[in-house]
Amino acid sequence: MHNLMEKISDFSLGKKHKLKSDKTIKLLFSKGSSIFLHPIKIVYLIDGTNKDVPKVLFSVSKRNFKKSVDRHKIIRHLREAYRLEKEMLLTTPQISNLALVFVSKEQLDFFSLQKKLKLALKRLTDTFDTCLVSINKDS
Repeated sequence: MHNLMEKISDFSLGKKHKLKSDKTIKLLFSKGSSIFLHPIKIVYLIDGTNKDVPKVLFSVSKRNFKKSVDRHKIIRHLREAYRLEKEMLLTTPQISNLALVFVSKEQLDFFSLQKKLKLALKRLTDTFDTCLVSINKDS
Protein backbone atom coordinates (compact mmCIF):
# COMPACT_ATOMS: atom_id res chain seq x y z
CA MET A 1 0.00 0.00 0.00
CA HIS A 2 2.84 2.42 0.86
CA ASN A 3 4.56 1.83 -2.51
CA LEU A 4 1.31 2.56 -4.32
CA MET A 5 0.99 5.91 -2.52
CA GLU A 6 4.58 6.80 -3.48
CA LYS A 7 3.86 6.05 -7.15
CA ILE A 8 0.71 8.16 -7.07
CA SER A 9 2.54 11.06 -5.43
CA ASP A 10 5.22 10.92 -8.16
CA PHE A 11 2.59 12.09 -10.65
CA SER A 12 1.33 14.91 -8.44
CA LEU A 13 2.32 18.54 -8.67
CA GLY A 14 2.18 19.68 -5.08
CA LYS A 15 3.47 22.62 -3.10
CA LYS A 16 7.06 21.45 -3.12
CA HIS A 17 7.10 21.58 -6.95
CA LYS A 18 5.82 25.15 -7.28
CA LEU A 19 8.12 28.15 -7.47
CA LYS A 20 6.79 30.89 -5.19
CA SER A 21 9.73 32.87 -3.85
CA ASP A 22 9.95 36.42 -5.29
CA LYS A 23 13.70 36.45 -4.82
CA THR A 24 14.12 33.18 -6.73
CA ILE A 25 11.74 34.28 -9.50
CA LYS A 26 13.72 37.51 -10.03
CA LEU A 27 16.94 35.50 -10.10
CA LEU A 28 15.43 33.05 -12.58
CA PHE A 29 14.43 35.75 -15.06
CA SER A 30 17.60 37.80 -14.64
CA LYS A 31 20.25 35.04 -14.66
CA GLY A 32 18.40 32.15 -16.30
CA SER A 33 18.73 30.78 -19.82
CA SER A 34 15.81 30.13 -22.13
CA ILE A 35 14.55 27.85 -24.86
CA PHE A 36 11.71 28.86 -27.15
CA LEU A 37 9.37 26.56 -29.05
CA HIS A 38 6.21 28.36 -30.07
CA PRO A 39 3.92 28.84 -28.05
CA ILE A 40 6.05 28.01 -25.00
CA LYS A 41 9.14 29.74 -23.69
CA ILE A 42 11.06 27.83 -21.04
CA VAL A 43 13.29 29.85 -18.72
CA TYR A 44 15.55 27.71 -16.55
CA LEU A 45 18.21 28.16 -13.94
CA ILE A 46 21.10 25.73 -13.64
CA ASP A 47 22.14 24.58 -10.18
CA GLY A 48 24.06 21.35 -9.63
CA THR A 49 22.65 20.77 -6.14
CA ASN A 50 19.08 19.93 -7.15
CA LYS A 51 18.17 16.28 -6.49
CA ASP A 52 14.45 16.39 -7.31
CA VAL A 53 12.23 17.62 -10.13
CA PRO A 54 12.77 21.40 -10.50
CA LYS A 55 10.41 23.94 -9.00
CA VAL A 56 8.19 25.38 -11.70
CA LEU A 57 6.31 28.61 -12.41
CA PHE A 58 3.51 28.97 -14.98
CA SER A 59 2.80 32.30 -16.68
CA VAL A 60 0.36 33.64 -19.28
CA SER A 61 0.49 37.25 -20.46
CA LYS A 62 -2.32 39.55 -19.43
CA ARG A 63 -1.61 41.55 -22.58
CA ASN A 64 -2.57 38.62 -24.82
CA PHE A 65 -5.49 37.31 -22.75
CA LYS A 66 -7.52 40.03 -21.08
CA LYS A 67 -9.99 37.71 -19.37
CA SER A 68 -8.64 35.89 -16.35
CA VAL A 69 -10.85 32.91 -17.22
CA ASP A 70 -8.84 32.41 -20.40
CA ARG A 71 -5.50 32.84 -18.63
CA HIS A 72 -6.43 30.39 -15.90
CA LYS A 73 -7.63 27.83 -18.44
CA ILE A 74 -4.27 27.96 -20.23
CA ILE A 75 -2.40 27.72 -16.92
CA ARG A 76 -4.49 24.68 -15.94
CA HIS A 77 -3.68 23.03 -19.26
CA LEU A 78 0.03 23.89 -18.93
CA ARG A 79 0.12 22.58 -15.37
CA GLU A 80 -1.54 19.30 -16.32
CA ALA A 81 0.70 18.80 -19.38
CA TYR A 82 3.78 19.49 -17.26
CA ARG A 83 2.57 17.13 -14.53
CA LEU A 84 2.30 14.34 -17.09
CA GLU A 85 5.67 15.06 -18.75
CA LYS A 86 7.85 16.14 -15.79
CA GLU A 87 9.53 12.75 -15.56
CA MET A 88 11.62 13.76 -18.60
CA LEU A 89 13.45 16.24 -16.36
CA LEU A 90 14.66 13.57 -13.94
CA THR A 91 17.62 12.99 -16.25
CA THR A 92 18.76 16.62 -15.86
CA PRO A 93 19.28 17.25 -12.15
CA GLN A 94 21.23 20.45 -12.87
CA ILE A 95 18.00 22.44 -13.40
CA SER A 96 16.71 23.82 -10.11
CA ASN A 97 14.03 26.30 -11.26
CA LEU A 98 11.88 26.46 -14.35
CA ALA A 99 9.36 28.94 -15.76
CA LEU A 100 6.90 27.94 -18.46
CA VAL A 101 5.65 31.06 -20.24
CA PHE A 102 2.81 30.82 -22.76
CA VAL A 103 3.49 33.47 -25.42
CA SER A 104 0.91 32.80 -28.14
CA LYS A 105 -2.04 35.10 -28.79
CA GLU A 106 -4.39 32.19 -29.52
CA GLN A 107 -5.48 29.45 -27.18
CA LEU A 108 -4.53 25.87 -27.97
CA ASP A 109 -6.43 22.75 -27.06
CA PHE A 110 -4.90 20.58 -24.35
CA PHE A 111 -3.48 17.89 -26.63
CA SER A 112 -1.71 20.37 -28.91
CA LEU A 113 -0.29 22.16 -25.87
CA GLN A 114 0.86 18.88 -24.34
CA LYS A 115 2.58 17.90 -27.59
CA LYS A 116 4.38 21.26 -27.80
CA LEU A 117 5.42 21.11 -24.15
CA LYS A 118 6.75 17.59 -24.62
CA LEU A 119 8.84 18.76 -27.59
CA ALA A 120 10.13 21.78 -25.65
CA LEU A 121 11.11 19.65 -22.65
CA LYS A 122 12.78 17.16 -25.00
CA ARG A 123 14.78 20.00 -26.54
CA LEU A 124 15.75 21.16 -23.04
CA THR A 125 16.96 17.69 -22.00
CA ASP A 126 18.77 17.24 -25.33
CA THR A 127 20.59 20.53 -24.74
CA PHE A 128 21.92 19.20 -21.43
CA ASP A 129 22.81 15.82 -22.93
CA THR A 130 24.94 17.44 -25.64
CA CYS A 131 26.61 19.67 -23.03
CA LEU A 132 27.48 16.64 -20.91
CA VAL A 133 28.87 14.75 -23.92
CA SER A 134 31.10 17.69 -24.89
CA ILE A 135 32.33 18.07 -21.30
CA ASN A 136 33.17 14.36 -21.12
CA LYS A 137 35.10 14.56 -24.40
CA ASP A 138 37.17 17.47 -23.07
CA SER A 139 38.10 15.57 -19.89
